[in-house]
Amino acid sequence: MNKVRDIDPIVGVLVAESGCVLEDLDNHVQQFGYIMPVDLGAQKKCMLGGNVSTNAGGLRYLRYGSMHGNVLGLEVVLPDGRVLDTLFTLKKDASGYDIKQLFIGAEGTLGVVTAVSISLAPSPKASQVAVLGLSSFSQIQRAFVLARQDLSEIVSAFEFWEKRCNEIVVEFEGYQSPLSGAHEFYVLVETRGSCMRHDAEKMDTFLKTIRDEGVIEDAKTFNELKAIEDVWLFRSQMANAHNKSGCMYVYDFSLPSKYQFDLLVATKSHMSSLNLYGSEDSPVKDITIFGHIGDQNIHLQVIARSFGGTVEQALEPWIYEWVGSHNGSVAAEHGLGAHKGKFLKYSKSPTVIGTMKSIKQLLDPRGVMNPGKHVSCA
Repeated sequence: MNKVRDIDPIVGVLVAESGCVLEDLDNHVQQFGYIMPVDLGAQKKCMLGGNVSTNAGGLRYLRYGSMHGNVLGLEVVLPDGRVLDTLFTLKKDASGYDIKQLFIGAEGTLGVVTAVSISLAPSPKASQVAVLGLSSFSQIQRAFVLARQDLSEIVSAFEFWEKRCNEIVVEFEGYQSPLSGAHEFYVLVETRGSCMRHDAEKMDTFLKTIRDEGVIEDAKTFNELKAIEDVWLFRSQMANAHNKSGCMYVYDFSLPSKYQFDLLVATKSHMSSLNLYGSEDSPVKDITIFGHIGDQNIHLQVIARSFGGTVEQALEPWIYEWVGSHNGSVAAEHGLGAHKGKFLKYSKSPTVIGTMKSIKQLLDPRGVMNPGKHVSCA
């Protein structure tokens, strides 16, 4: 299931089978002037069907959106062997229930996605990246508001990480920091447009605005392709570097903007109160956050000296309860899998979970599709 079935170069629609690797598809559609709308760090090996089944978000969700917004149709094998063909290529269709949406993010629990029709994005003719150094999380949020105003239609990504994340990547990956000085927080702002002169003027306006407001301490702009790739490589190695630094408990949450930094503060306070964090010989070495400000997705890393025991008991279910009590999602972009289903109750009401189970029972009464995963754990 790794063939490209069709492409409409006029409106930009691709029909491909689920086994196609994301990077291969991206290379294929570029000859027609398009790119895949989802761009993941694992694009060299991840497959289209898996991206659909987990509702993958990607690094440029802010600009291109999720699978829910880009998938136009699906071919799905149902649990009883029937083939559900909704492989439409139309961008507008108001003829009844949008059945395909049930299978996006269902993690294979309702059927096996075998082919996808997806809306493509135009290839950018100009791209640039600015890395900012800031002293507070509130300044990150203010910079984001100003970026939406000054960069508007060309802003494609707005990433952040904290000082300790920066240090960990430098130490364990050996990469050079994008900024020479040390800052409490770092932000990566990317633009993608059709005219470099126009985009550069907008970036200059944005940087002047945030400097005049005292939002940033430092900034550096990157325009050359290799330099842009190096900055993104630094950002994309956050998870790998943390994993090398110790035994990593990683959490993937969505939170309202007013609670995002509170997650880090609360976790440090909670673990410190249990004498698990805060001293040189504590079981927990580091607690950090980084993520995608534009789509409210926060990655929390708790780096322990060993797995299991008191650290895991202290974190779970406390961390999920905290996120649920602050109107967050316990799974922002990597699905529920076998582990998070039992924590779904902190994000979804009993009525919602009951409805999800009813759909599962209707389509898969024998429970043969990916058993023990997703809502079947709830």
